[in-house]
Amino acid sequence: MATLTKGNFNIIWTSIKFQELFRSVVKPTEITPQFKTLSKSMNDKEILSELKPEDITLDELAYILENNLLKKDGFHVCYIKDSGGVLWSVSAHWLGGWFLLANSVGRPFDWDADDLVFSRGFSSPSDAPVNLGHPDTLTLKSAIKIVKDAGYKIVKEI
Repeated sequence: MATLTKGNFNIIWTSIKFQELFRSVVKPTEITPQFKTLSKSMNDKEILSELKPEDITLDELAYILENNLLKKDGFHVCYIKDSGGVLWSVSAHWLGGWFLLANSVGRPFDWDADDLVFSRGFSSPSDAPVNLGHPDTLTLKSAIKIVKDAGYKIVKEI
C-alpha cells in the first residue's frame, strides 16, 4: 500500500491541490475503466451533464496507473470525491511518468476535443462514441461483460 505521490504508480509529479486533497494510503482496486473521447471542447460541468461519467475512487485510479490502462499521450480526465464528498476533476498526462492534477469541477477550463474521459461507466446516450477497456485493447472477458451489460444474449461463450 502506498500513496498517490511522486515515485509510486509511475507518478513523477502531482499538483499541490492533488496533494492537499488526496493524501490517503491507497490499495489498488480492480476496475475495468470505460473511455469516451471528447468530440468537442467541453468543460467539466458540460462533461458531467452530457456524458454523465461515474466517479472513481483513489484505489481505482491507483489500479489504472499501476496496470498501464491509460494511453501515454494526450490528457485523461476522471472525477474523484475527496474525503468530504466533494467531487473533483483529476487529470493525468504522461511526460515520462504521470503528472496528476486536481481541479474544481466549477472552473471555467475546457478540455480539448480528443481528450479522454475515463470512468467506471457512463449514463449518456448509447449513440455517443465509446471506447471500452484500454483504448487500444479489450479482453474477451471484458467484451463479454460489456455485451451482457448492454442487454444482449451470449449464445456460446468460448
